[in-house]
Amino acid sequence: TLGHVDLVERAAACFEELIIVVTQNTSKASQFSLEQRKAFVEQSIKVKNENVDIVIGNRRDKNSVFKYPFFRKFLSYCFNTYVNLMFPELKIKDTQAGIKIFKKDVALDLFVNNDYSSVMNGYAFDICILVLARRRGYTISYSPCIFKQRFTGISSITKLLKTIYKMGYDVIKLKKAL
Repeated sequence: TLGHVDLVERAAACFEELIIVVTQNTSKASQFSLEQRKAFVEQSIKVKNENVDIVIGNRRDKNSVFKYPFFRKFLSYCFNTYVNLMFPELKIKDTQAGIKIFKKDVALDLFVNNDYSSVMNGYAFDICILVLARRRGYTISYSPCIFKQRFTGISSITKLLKTIYKMGYDVIKLKKAL
């Protein structure tokens, strides 16, 4: 939620100067460090003030929590590099985080007003939306996020290779369609 942003906005309307304090209760175990919590608040306010159209999670942000084995991080980096080579206008560090927030009118335009339903599925879904957003001139901002490994998913080398093939193939189909 953006409850803290709402609170800051309402307080800013009442006072000429506003000081935001982020503290740590040392008697409680916190999921996020003090620096991470400060960054979350700063990013939320920045995004609100910048009036961007789309905010996407970026697992590679220094304030993100990205708990994956090295090999999964490496594969993620390789896929993202491949996607940005296929769509040079994209210039997005993390297309597959799955954390995306859209303004209502932007979401309607991107999800309803397009003829790409045949390729807007599978691994290409996020990429298609982001490419369309770039081509339509929407502004995109990034936010730190929390991403932890699920314990389900790809469990064998055969499934891994099939998934890599499918991801690559979906991107090629999208490139041809766009």
